[in-house]
Amino acid sequence: MKNKIMDKKVVMYFELLHKKYEKLVTISSQDTIEEELFLFIKEVSHLLPKVGFIFVPRQYQLFSLKKDLSENMILNDKIDLYTNTQFSDFHSSVYSSFSSEALFFETPNIMINIKGMANAYFSELFQENTLVKFVDTPKEYVHCIQNWHPNQLEFRKDNNQLFEQNNEESIQNFLKILQ
Repeated sequence: MKNKIMDKKVVMYFELLHKKYEKLVTISSQDTIEEELFLFIKEVSHLLPKVGFIFVPRQYQLFSLKKDLSENMILNDKIDLYTNTQFSDFHSSVYSSFSSEALFFETPNIMINIKGMANAYFSELFQENTLVKFVDTPKEYVHCIQNWHPNQLEFRKDNNQLFEQNNEESIQNFLKILQ
């Protein structure tokens, strides 16, 4: 996914978004917490009008909260989560397993601790990861977006701890063992 060739229309779409907004944040949702997460991001979007929030609902056709959105709140079910995240400055979620995949794309995570779920699911896994922040309130989220500037060296160091290196070679070796 990281090396896939992007459709030119998709690239142009994100270039336009980057011109319009200072930062882009992709939010991956979960069915059980979707309404609370959406309302949290909706509140944050009013506080950060120069940031584009790309909310990726689980089932867009069933998503009942799509009315009366601020201009910087974008519902996107047409472009997959992986592509959205590659073009974003941050990824946010409550407990989506995609949070670990976002790090593979060198996109830092802001975990939203609604009902204590982000901490319950990820605090141990990400406790020493400098590319993941946990927030409890919209005010903390805004502060994080405005003041957190992770650097690329941190990405590479922390990603090496999370992902198997040379995984294609490891898979080939594993397949040889099975034969």
